[in-house]
Amino acid sequence: RLPSIYAAQSWDTANLILSAIGKASVKDKDAFRAALKAADFASVRGKFKFNTNNHPIQDIYVTEVVKEGDVLTNKIIATAFTDHGDAYADKCSM
Repeated sequence: RLPSIYAAQSWDTANLILSAIGKASVKDKDAFRAALKAADFASVRGKFKFNTNNHPIQDIYVTEVVKEGDVLTNKIIATAFTDHGDAYADKCSM
């Protein structure tokens, strides 16, 4: 079956952790946190970085459900927002 957005997020999470492990020891918690925050990996969702509140800054897409063969899937038809961060980042004290 075709991968879902949940599969993409899981893939990105695994690659984020692997990139951080490559830069810092998990025993050095502060260095490991900094390596995670750097988000130095190639996301399947395009450009990816963390906002000040640790939510992703990413492109948001408009999709439509289409049938490909016997499978219904989401097809990207436009980019709704580029480098979009959540609306509450400035209210977070992180």
